Amino acid sequence: MAFTALTDPFSINVEKDGMEYDAIVTYGNLNDCSSNLFEVSIMKPAGISPFHLKEKPTLNPDYDYMVWVDELNRVTLLYQLIGVEIEKYMRKNLGIFLIDAPLSNDIDVTENTDRDS
Repeated sequence: MAFTALTDPFSINVEKDGMEYDAIVTYGNLNDCSSNLFEVSIMKPAGISPFHLKEKPTLNPDYDYMVWVDELNRVTLLYQLIGVEIEKYMRKNLGIFLIDAPLSNDIDVTENTDRDS
């Protein structure tokens, strides 16, 4: 799949349970996909294949909160760690907030939101 970059790459770093991850992230588009994605290349530790995250966290029926998923809607802990760092970078450096949907699958939250409309 060919990837077309829409921005310059940026670096992120995250540490979890004594494991450090360094990644290069580029926002762009897969040529055979109609939506934009983040291309993530893990530089450290070695051996992790590059992957693509959807451009923002999404609601997933298996979780009670929004999660980061790849282009095939898979969820992993690594995606969550990297996604949170992408969010922080975008908010701090570009003033972009990525969340634009409900924060929970909680039915009461949905019902209350519907009543307020």
